[in-house]
Amino acid sequence: MSERSFQFFLQFHHGLPRQGPGSTESTAKAFRIIEPLLPPEPAILDVGCGGGAPTMALAGLTRGTILGVDRYPVFIDELRRKIAERGLGDRVTTLVADARALELSPESFDLIWSEGALGSIGFEQGLRTLRPLLRGPGVLAATEPAWLRPMDEVPDEVRQFWADNYPAIASVDEKFEQARQAGYTPLGHFTLPDEDWAAYVDPLERHMNEVLAEHPGDPNAEEAARAERREFEMFRNHLRDFGYVFFLMQRS
Repeated sequence: MSERSFQFFLQFHHGLPRQGPGSTESTAKAFRIIEPLLPPEPAILDVGCGGGAPTMALAGLTRGTILGVDRYPVFIDELRRKIAERGLGDRVTTLVADARALELSPESFDLIWSEGALGSIGFEQGLRTLRPLLRGPGVLAATEPAWLRPMDEVPDEVRQFWADNYPAIASVDEKFEQARQAGYTPLGHFTLPDEDWAAYVDPLERHMNEVLAEHPGDPNAEEAARAERREFEMFRNHLRDFGYVFFLMQRS
């Protein structure tokens, strides 16, 4: 994808409730599972926070502090507006930074959260990169695409889609083995429901079509849209083959 096409890709996602599959309900479900392992007011790092949907959900679930980090300033600007609107500036802060090179103090966080973002640097590498930021037996919660059926039961077109877009996709067991190798103890997991995909895909498709209408015939916009449409088709027709899984683990 060209740089200009990628800018259209970002524009498609700008201003949406979420930049990836998920929901307030799933965020809350994951948090409640690991909440007993946290101090009363945990220090939380939300990596790849996007426009801040998970960040805002976490702010409503705990009295702890939250640092939302994303590499794209346009999304951090969205989150900052939400923080100001809700008067959360005393507990929620932001940082524009790349997850691969976070210049944060070691052992600063009780909980690291990352919905749909670790794939940008690789799941296992992301776990290794973030582990030093956890203090003591800190907890990490992340969503990651995973196979839900044996590979010989997955249609060729689905396997090809992931080979083209994220060849690191693996089964839940394989992902947890990667977590063990990276220095974590698995705590549990659950698969995001279909509604979490619809909450992401449907608004994205509507906004994408609005942007395309403003740039008729633009080849860069169409390039970005083709990539999105292929994802939409996969998400709507093949969720029995793969899904986003909430992985919960503790620093060993």
